[in-house]
Parts: sequence; structure tokens; C-alpha cells
Amino acid sequence: MIFLILLLYAAYTDYTRREIKNSVILGIYVLSLFSNASVFDKVTGLFLLTLPLFFIALKYDGIKGGDVKFLSAVGAYLGLYELSQALIPTTITAVIMGYVRSEKSVPLAFVFCIGYIIFKAVIFLGGG
Repeated sequence: MIFLILLLYAAYTDYTRREIKNSVILGIYVLSLFSNASVFDKVTGLFLLTLPLFFIALKYDGIKGGDVKFLSAVGAYLGLYELSQALIPTTITAVIMGYVRSEKSVPLAFVFCIGYIIFKAVIFLGGG
């Protein structure tokens, strides 16, 4: 529940100001210590998807540093398996939002929050 509250706050600030507060990211990192994911899953979720994004952020301006930190914190909390599943509806949401609003970039925390809620709703409705 605390993760969802932090996620909603990150989504709000990212949507309104295009920034994700470091305190929110730190809170998600702290929560990751108590998540149900295995240590291997947490570590791979922390590094495997975010390391390439870090290098992309260095090369281009499309991905900001707060987005990389946010995604690494979420990866540490959810683990690689759940993160990769949550990124499917997140990507679809980002593409639709970018198309509807005719934007090249969308606020990552906002679309991730929507994608995560869709992911959890599908899991809940599927009986898992």
C-alpha cells in the first residue's frame, strides 16, 4: 500500500512538474528491502533494465536522470519479473498518450503508475 501511495505521488509530481522527488525514490528503495521479491530478482530488476537507460540518458536528452533513478527503484522493489510484466501496459499507455497528445516524451512515473494499476487489475481479475 505504501508503494502505491509513493507511486501515485511520483506520478502526480511527474505529470504536473516533470520531476520525481529524490525522497520518493529513496522511499521506494527503502521499501524494496521489505518486498517479496527474491534478492536475485531485486538486483536484476535494479540493474538489468536501468543500466541501458542510464547510457541512453547520457547520450540523449529524451530520458531524464530522475526517470532512470525512478525505474531502478521500482525495479528493486518489484524485481525483474514483475517489472517486465508491468512495463507491457506501461509501454502501451505511453504510446497512446504520446499519440493522443502529439508529444515525443511522456512523464514516465505517470504512465508507469497507470501501467502498474492495469497490471495489478489484470492479475486480480485473473485470480492470481
